[in-house]
Amino acid sequence: MSVFSRLNKDFRLKSEIQDLIDISIEQSKREVQKESETTTKQQVLILYYLGVLKKIDLDTTKKSKLLSKLINRHEQNIRDCLTYMERMNDEYSEIKTKGNLEAVRSIFEQLGMTKEISLIDKDLKSIE
Repeated sequence: MSVFSRLNKDFRLKSEIQDLIDISIEQSKREVQKESETTTKQQVLILYYLGVLKKIDLDTTKKSKLLSKLINRHEQNIRDCLTYMERMNDEYSEIKTKGNLEAVRSIFEQLGMTKEISLIDKDLKSIE
């Protein structure tokens, strides 16, 4: 094997290793980003606990259209959340799940929002 072919083989191997490293870094970035993303339901819950939903004096359709522009989520998904929340019974809530409430509580906890945390704690107790 000539020196040139060995160097070429080493270069290809290094290039393949670098490609694998780049792929691994991109996957890690996506995982971190995904962990920090909130779902539509969680975003609507944040607005609910902040009292924002009550302050928007629009019907559900118009409110969902406005919120879809604000939080960059699909209007129909927001409308479904809002409609469900208007007739919500905590026992059977698809939005106020333990997972969603704990995720939102964690956000408020990081920000030191004690009033909102106490509201979430009350709701968590009611679903346990």
